[in-house]
Amino acid sequence: MVKNRCVKIVLFILISFFVGFGSSRVARSQSLLNSYQPVVLTGAQVPDFLGYPVNEISLWVFEPASHEWKEVPFQIDQRSPSGSYFTNDDSVLDENDELVFMARDLGIAAGEMDWIPDTTGQNYSRYQIAVADPENPDLKVYGYLYRAAPKLKQPLIFLNRQTGDIYSGQYTIGFGENGLPDKLIIPQSAGGSGRDILDRLKIHVVAEVQGFSGPTQVRISENSIKMQGLKFKPGPVRIIRSIVFKLVVDLGPQLGEITLPDVYYFPIFFYPYSMAVQADSIDLSEIGTLNAKILSVRYSMDLNPNAAGMKFFNPNNAAVLVDGRPDSVNRALSPGLSYQMVTGNQGTVVSLLEVPDVGDQQKLYYCESTTGSTCDGTPDTGDGFSYGDAGFWITGTGIQGVLKFYSTIYMLPGNQPQSEAVKLFDRAQNPFIITTAGQASRVSVSEHPNISRSPDRFQVFPAYPNPFYPNRSGRQTALRYFLPKPAPVEIAIYDITGKSIRHLRFLGQSAGTHTISWNGRDETGRLLPSGVYFYRIHAGRKYITQKLLLVR
Repeated sequence: MVKNRCVKIVLFILISFFVGFGSSRVARSQSLLNSYQPVVLTGAQVPDFLGYPVNEISLWVFEPASHEWKEVPFQIDQRSPSGSYFTNDDSVLDENDELVFMARDLGIAAGEMDWIPDTTGQNYSRYQIAVADPENPDLKVYGYLYRAAPKLKQPLIFLNRQTGDIYSGQYTIGFGENGLPDKLIIPQSAGGSGRDILDRLKIHVVAEVQGFSGPTQVRISENSIKMQGLKFKPGPVRIIRSIVFKLVVDLGPQLGEITLPDVYYFPIFFYPYSMAVQADSIDLSEIGTLNAKILSVRYSMDLNPNAAGMKFFNPNNAAVLVDGRPDSVNRALSPGLSYQMVTGNQGTVVSLLEVPDVGDQQKLYYCESTTGSTCDGTPDTGDGFSYGDAGFWITGTGIQGVLKFYSTIYMLPGNQPQSEAVKLFDRAQNPFIITTAGQASRVSVSEHPNISRSPDRFQVFPAYPNPFYPNRSGRQTALRYFLPKPAPVEIAIYDITGKSIRHLRFLGQSAGTHTISWNGRDETGRLLPSGVYFYRIHAGRKYITQKLLLVR
């Protein structure tokens, strides 16, 4: 009886924690050109291209120096209607397919008569994609989406199928027996030392099961993962890597070791400068129905002795020396997005963590030890050392509520100032402002009767997706509208009480179809709760209001 209850609890906890896991020539913003973040759009944001073969779409930029066109790295990841990246799709662009590129690769605005030399691309309308600095929306970089088969063979990220390593010019990441990262090298060519500094990512959970003979503690860690296989979706800008695994858990000498029967998946998204792990919301209330409670949750990234001499920073600590010796640190940590950084001659690693608002206390987990001890009382995993082992630690007498998990790790050149981490933190809360505008072909409509004519009045189209789920992959909804002539545009989002929570202003936009994205955050970058919201698009003297449903 006790063993059956333990199996159910372990299954619930492990599924939750391991599986749960977006014409004038304007000067370009240096903050955009030097950005490390990718841009992710959905097919819904370029609706005129829906139904085009994905192998006939390419991204081009207009070069500021030469005023010539250049193709840039770009990919389209198809997704099934359920959102899976790993099922065969129909080879044409759908609303939920994702278009991926780097903002730093974009150029200046092209004139109406400036089109790529490819004659096929000249026969179809194009999309102008503008990426704006949220602190100054008038500073933009531009890319142009054409119906022209891509010819560029210059990927920004690579998969070594023999070793399984993923690498770009900025880093190399390797993986352990459980399929999770256990190697991180920032090469000398990218401003690092070229030495591996990572022990592993760690997830330690402690639960208590109430049995007939008293309470039994169940301890779960990343060692519970036993990899069964791998799935990859490689591309020139992003590689999606998902491990297929089963779970083996030791319930102690009385109950023994069990292998849970189901197969699970754990995807990680790799970009040229970063990797991202995302998770849907996890409702912990079900654990109470199993006569058990969660006492502790810890997520951290542990370095190895090669990281000695680096320094740790977060909002409440500065320049803590990584040396394997216990430190007195400020463990204050508030729920919500937070940053952590380690930097030195070895390179710089910046982690953006969404700290869940659950449990009795959330605090910084930071541990240094060469004796095999940990700072949360759980048995150590990995190499038996703790060097700058940092993350979050949640404790409680019975942790309840909704657990939200989001983590992005950037790999940068060495000896960065703390302000670099603050910039990445600010950008995560105030992401790029992305607009898309359809532009008619240089060939007249009368010569191509299959090209539809634009409407002659201001229109706002239904948002897509609606309802939308900002915690899920994509995490944005597209707001699309048509301007019959150039006009200043204001977009405001309100909650159900009429309070304005997000506001965008564009001094002037060209005639045509435009799309902007909203990620479910307010002006301060705070994640908003589920509910009904309204968006009003004001163009010239006209405005239209429509409804949105946000679900978490």
